[in-house]
Amino acid sequence: MREGFFVKIKKVLYGVGLSFLAGAMFYLFFRQSFRDVYNEIGSSMTKWQQEKGIMAELYHSLWNHGKFFVILWILSVNRTAVRWYIRLFLVFTGIRNGFLFLFFVMNRGWMGVLCYLASLFPHCILFSLIYLYSFGLIEKKRQQKHKMLLFIILLFAFIAACLLEVYFNLPMMQKLLCD
Repeated sequence: MREGFFVKIKKVLYGVGLSFLAGAMFYLFFRQSFRDVYNEIGSSMTKWQQEKGIMAELYHSLWNHGKFFVILWILSVNRTAVRWYIRLFLVFTGIRNGFLFLFFVMNRGWMGVLCYLASLFPHCILFSLIYLYSFGLIEKKRQQKHKMLLFIILLFAFIAACLLEVYFNLPMMQKLLCD
């Protein structure tokens, strides 16, 4: 029973790892175009955050992360559809993170590794836990005694992760990129 769990984890890690490499290769092919984008981001980061405001950033974060989460739970009704969605979500996440990693490393050198890790901390830790717990709940499909309580806890954790991104991560990234 436990062996099957570790085989699934191994497959997920391989899939995300290969997707990560694919995103990195994509960046390498188009690095000159993205160097211009990086310079523009660095020069307008402060102005952009002041113009949009914190509430607009919070809505943006809720929308960006919420659409994947809502689709996951809507598709959880159909076992085949949700398995394909989880696979596609993991591939997309791997490609996006591989691209982002190389984006920072190619433009900032070793400091780019720190920028990449800072762009994921602390909200992505909470998002990862929320998604892993959701994947487990969907996979088991057993009746939970406290469904509403679990839903409320997941919802509050999701909102907390979005708040962490807006109030903690954005100012930290602003300091890293603008200094």
